Amino acid sequence: MALNNREMKNRRKKRVPITTLSVFKRLIFLMMVFGFAAFFAVSVKLFKVQMVDYENYQKKAVAQQTKNEIITPQRGVIYDRNMKELAISAAVESVYINPSAIRAHETKHKQDNKETAKLISEGLGRILMVDSNEIYEKTQKSGSFQYVKRKVEKEDTDRVRKFIEENSIKGVIGFEADTKRYYPYGNFASHVIGFCGTDNTGLYGLELEFEDYLAGTPGRIVAAKNAKGVDMPFEYDQYHDASDGYSLVLTIDEVVQHYLEKHLESALENSKATEGVYGIVMDVTNAEILAMSAKPDYDLNNPFDIGGENLAILEMQENSAELIKEYRENMWLNKNISYYYEPGSVFKIATGAMAVEENVISGNDHFECTGSVTIYDREVGCWNNYGHGVETFVEGVKNSCNPVFIELGNRLGPSAFFKYFKAFGFTQRTGIALPSEVGGSSLFYHSESYLRSVPVSLAVSTFGQTFKITPLQMITAVSAVVNGGTLYEPKIVKHIVNSEGTIVETFDSNEVRRVVSSETSKYMNMALEEAVTSGTGTNAYVPGYRVAGKTGTTVKTDAAEGYEQTKLRIASFLGYAPADDPRIAVLILVDEPNTNTTSGNMLAAPYVAQVIADVLPYLGVEPKYSEEEEKTVETTIPDFTGLTREQAERLAKDYKLVYEFKGDGDVVTDQMPVPESVMPRNGGTVIYMGGNRPTYKMKMPNLEGMTLAGIQKLLRNEDLYVRPVGVNRNAPKTLCVSHYPTTGTEIEAGTVITINFLDSGSSGAE
Repeated sequence: MALNNREMKNRRKKRVPITTLSVFKRLIFLMMVFGFAAFFAVSVKLFKVQMVDYENYQKKAVAQQTKNEIITPQRGVIYDRNMKELAISAAVESVYINPSAIRAHETKHKQDNKETAKLISEGLGRILMVDSNEIYEKTQKSGSFQYVKRKVEKEDTDRVRKFIEENSIKGVIGFEADTKRYYPYGNFASHVIGFCGTDNTGLYGLELEFEDYLAGTPGRIVAAKNAKGVDMPFEYDQYHDASDGYSLVLTIDEVVQHYLEKHLESALENSKATEGVYGIVMDVTNAEILAMSAKPDYDLNNPFDIGGENLAILEMQENSAELIKEYRENMWLNKNISYYYEPGSVFKIATGAMAVEENVISGNDHFECTGSVTIYDREVGCWNNYGHGVETFVEGVKNSCNPVFIELGNRLGPSAFFKYFKAFGFTQRTGIALPSEVGGSSLFYHSESYLRSVPVSLAVSTFGQTFKITPLQMITAVSAVVNGGTLYEPKIVKHIVNSEGTIVETFDSNEVRRVVSSETSKYMNMALEEAVTSGTGTNAYVPGYRVAGKTGTTVKTDAAEGYEQTKLRIASFLGYAPADDPRIAVLILVDEPNTNTTSGNMLAAPYVAQVIADVLPYLGVEPKYSEEEEKTVETTIPDFTGLTREQAERLAKDYKLVYEFKGDGDVVTDQMPVPESVMPRNGGTVIYMGGNRPTYKMKMPNLEGMTLAGIQKLLRNEDLYVRPVGVNRNAPKTLCVSHYPTTGTEIEAGTVITINFLDSGSSGAE
């Protein structure tokens, strides 16, 4: 059938060109390719988000939807043995700023022309004593949190809150709950207790050693937030309580520690020791540390403060930062456990115990000291250049005679000597629960082969030279000698208790080994008491207590120079009491004294005596006076005024005073010395029955360098009273070294003069 022209024309219009179909197909293909690629990319991204980065995005989501706050636990307390608080924690706050909020505040109040960042920087800088420029730099940082100052006291945070209110800047300054470590006694036992950093983490001493016990476990508060960042209702909160830290109960006795520190301060002041003084008080029956200190020390509440004058000097140096760091580390160093020294003649206690235990001496043995001993090509001298002549062993101990101990070493031999050297613990650390204890290094102790290969080494080792130990090793070994022969591990922590005070762990006294017999111990106690009674340690004498001990003067050596001797010295004394039943031992060392003498008897023994005289009565050890000592016992003079003669006489007898009456009145009208004066019982109290005591004045004479007898003769016709301190009547040259009132001071009749005596007769003894 033929088509008309219109139909033919319409068909031509509907025909699709081949080129158009091709383009369409390509378009479809490309759409499929791009669609597949996009799907693949999305799939990869979803896989990465949901599988690979799942934890990261989960954390971000949690952060957006929750508020997570840390609950700081209370750090444990450090107590002394009687539960006195030595280190505590208190609630404080840290102050921070929100830089983003500060910028928003500036934008919002632009019309007020306020410079919020500058206002905050200057205000907080003034209140918190922080550099305002540093605060301003923090206001310009990104984010919403910058600390301004941590661990701020309530007084200052109250001032910050007032500042916020006065300047209408709420929301740009915040507060974070925190705790701060406090040390109620400041520098008390600083080298033992140690201190914490700003994050309450222990950095030194017991704070570091027992960090895991003291720190506790932080808690958390997890609170839900809505899309606008506003806290959701409380039912969405989760609480994870903090666990407070455990507390330490030490063996340290706060009272004994104060006594030791007081007398170390005096030793430092009088000796001008360049490297300070340090000491230990130990219970010899179990090696518990009752006190441990070094002077100078530092304030635990400001441990980085080295003093303005010292800081100024160090800052002038080229490498000031390094020098300041080194100065602080030395200031924090506990020399009792972290410092090696040659013990010198104090070590003769150990050598003597070895010899007695090994039966290389007998009661009939005699030794001869001519002033020196020649060993191969070397002459080894005694401190007494003229020699001590013929001596027994006990006399050798009393005189601190080097040749006697050299002979003992020769009789013992290297093998036996080193056996006891190890048994006393000199080749290893003591194991005390304090950080940074040294000891046990092969650089600082002998081996038997060394003693055999170097002929002179055994000889000089017998009196404490050519090897180095720590003060703690020395006093621990001596405690073993005097307590019956048992070596204990030194202990400084008794218990660990929880926040309710319940004991969770106890540190028992650890018996290491028996080193010598009880018979050897008793014999050494007798010999060492002689050293104090009439030997080289006379200045450690304490009336009423049988003190025993040994002096030491150490010549420092330099390992870098092959142990060449220097001119520097350490003077020391180790004393213990009572000699017949030892209770405590006291070791004091004076490091590089700036005095005319380097004698341990002059520089250390008097302060050991003072510690013993204070501590033993406190511990309940009653004095036992000899008949001669009984007369010189000090007492506080009572007030007789207004009493009848009979009443006054009865009171004077109660106080065991030597007294006399003057006048014939009915009641006491005056007395000399005045009430509350401290003086010996035999000082001669005058009680006036009518009339008054003399009131004339005079200049205080110079008594230094005089004996007690000479002073009493000089003042015989003066109305003055003598209160002698440190007199040992068995000492050959006990002389006045100082007195109070001082020379030239105007004094009244009846004044009690306190006169300090020292025995200088053995000032050259080692």
